Amino acid sequence: MKVLIFFILFNSPLFPQSSDFFTKTNKFLKTHVVSGKVNYEQILRNPDDLDSLVSMISEFRLKTASDKQYKKALLINTYNLLVIKNVIDNYPVKNPLKVKGFFKDITFNVGGKTVTLDKLEHEMLFPIDKDPRLHFVLVCAAKGCPVLLPKAYTSENLEEEIRNKTIATLNDPRYVKVEENNIYLSELFKWYRIHFGGNEKGVINFINDYRESKLPENTDISYMKYDWSINELKE
Repeated sequence: MKVLIFFILFNSPLFPQSSDFFTKTNKFLKTHVVSGKVNYEQILRNPDDLDSLVSMISEFRLKTASDKQYKKALLINTYNLLVIKNVIDNYPVKNPLKVKGFFKDITFNVGGKTVTLDKLEHEMLFPIDKDPRLHFVLVCAAKGCPVLLPKAYTSENLEEEIRNKTIATLNDPRYVKVEENNIYLSELFKWYRIHFGGNEKGVINFINDYRESKLPENTDISYMKYDWSINELKE
C-alpha cells in the first residue's frame, strides 16, 4: 500500500519531473565535471544531454511543489545547469562577466517563468528559507566560485551536501585565509554580507560555526580579489 501511494504521489502533477531530472543531472555532471572544472568543449560537441535538461527545466510545475527540500534541490541544480548552458551558448568564454548580461539580462524558461540567473537565485531560490549556505552550492562559472560538485543535489542528500560543501569551502584558504593578524575572505562575504549577519562580526561568527580552526575576533578583515576566470577543464 505504501509503495502504491508513493508511486501515485511521485508521478502526479505535484511531481511532474519525477526522479528523471535528478538522475539525468547526476549523470551529466559526473560526465563533464572534474575537480570542480567543467569540460565545456566536450559539452559543446554533444549538447543533447544539456538541452534535454534545459527542456525539462522549462516544464517544472513549481507552484505545486510544496516540499522545501525538493524545491531547493530542484532550483540549485537548475541554477548550476543554466550557468553551464549560458557558457555554452556564448562559447568561448574567458570570464562570465565579459558576456553582456550573463547574470542580469539573459533569460531562461524555468517552469514557465522567464527569469535571469539573478532572479532565479534571489527571487526563486533564496526566498524559500533564506539559507546563506546556498552561496556555497551555487556555481557561477568562475574559479572564484565554490567548487562545482560532480553530482546532483537531491532532496534526500541536500542538507548533508550543503553542510559538507559549506565546511569544505570555509576551511579552504582560497575563500578564508589567516595570515598573522589579518583575515582574508572571498569577496562573496562582502557582496552578500547581509546574508551572513549584516556586519563583519556576523560574518566571522557564521564562518566559525564551520571552521576547524576558528577565526580570531577583533582582527582586521581584508577581501581577496575574486577570480572571475572561467572554471574550464581543458582537454
